[in-house]
Amino acid sequence: VQGRLMQRIGGVYRSLGDLDKARPLLAGALSRLRRGGADALEIAQAQHDLGYMLVFSTDFDSAEALLRKSLATTQARLGYGNVQTAQVLNNLVFTFLRSGRHVPEGESMLRAALPAIRTGVGEESESVALTLYHLCWSLSAEGRMVAADSTCSQDFALWRRIYPGAYPNTEYALSQLFEVQRTLAQY
Repeated sequence: VQGRLMQRIGGVYRSLGDLDKARPLLAGALSRLRRGGADALEIAQAQHDLGYMLVFSTDFDSAEALLRKSLATTQARLGYGNVQTAQVLNNLVFTFLRSGRHVPEGESMLRAALPAIRTGVGEESESVALTLYHLCWSLSAEGRMVAADSTCSQDFALWRRIYPGAYPNTEYALSQLFEVQRTLAQY
């Protein structure tokens, strides 16, 4: 119980951007869950939560290692088409993108995650929009600007439907779309 509680509180601190408070709570939660003989999926979720937080503190190698462990367990237990597996895939690719490393399988991982996310949480969801955002980013990093333009346009339109008014993620999507279209105009 204490490990799960630490995990929840750590997640709240991560969401608030207080990584100094989130890190020890999430690391402690993972340690307690391991020692307490928690189910493999609970441990995988704790690995995911800590790994995802580490992306924001720019500890990319540790983040990748934890997310890969989480993915292996989640994929083995729930399958490739499960929404939880898809979310871990999405955040693993986000780790690559955020660290500036180009990983060729990033696009295929995101494309594989999209159907599960769409089925699991619905088309008009932040999870789908974030996956499209990461896919656009990945395509841009590969220099595939025509494909990136199409994906960015879909992403921006989806954010606008989800949040018709001003919203930070809508602005990020518009900025990304602008950069892709600006690059296309140069060629």
